[in-house]
Amino acid sequence: MLKLILILPPYKQVTIFFSEARTHILNSIRISVKLPTIIVSLCLIVAASIGGLGYFAFKQNILQESQKSLTILTDERRRAQQNWSENLSGDVANFGANPTVIAAANAFNTSFALLTDDPERQHQRAYISDNPNPVGERDRLDRAQENVHYNFQHANYHPFFRQIKDGEGYYDIFLFNPEGDLVYSVYKEADYATNLRTGRYSGSGLGQAFAAAI
Repeated sequence: MLKLILILPPYKQVTIFFSEARTHILNSIRISVKLPTIIVSLCLIVAASIGGLGYFAFKQNILQESQKSLTILTDERRRAQQNWSENLSGDVANFGANPTVIAAANAFNTSFALLTDDPERQHQRAYISDNPNPVGERDRLDRAQENVHYNFQHANYHPFFRQIKDGEGYYDIFLFNPEGDLVYSVYKEADYATNLRTGRYSGSGLGQAFAAAI
């Protein structure tokens, strides 16, 4: 058994074996025919080997670049999430110290408690059921029609909170009293005017956020 060893870049060894029978056949072929055939065969083998090595190197580079891109994207998203969280914490602290926000919270809490006859039903009827604006645009109503103290406070402070929501890109802004009543919301969804401590939405995401905050 004969063998031919080729060393190809990058230092890859290719071994070609020739049996004795094939060697005898090759010896019977004229050199003028045999030599070009051998040269062409070797060139094809070398080209195929280099091509295969190049393909695997290219594949490895693609995988490495994909991993780098994924790592960079993950880091960027982590930093963006961290910055968003820090900015939101700063906004909450600033709003909590804002005199207008403090006055609005006290006004809504006081006027909310004045409706002793099922305040949830009355507020939801005024700002949800009887709201002339469709779902998603209920925040356009500044004041409900009834002449009650809460509606006057709502007309006074609602444009202020709506401007903050739109300007900062918040989904909504909520004001609670210590008992867990959602005394104000910009959007007025189904949990508006309910109690997030004991009511049917206490287990919702907003209810859990309230429980974690108190």
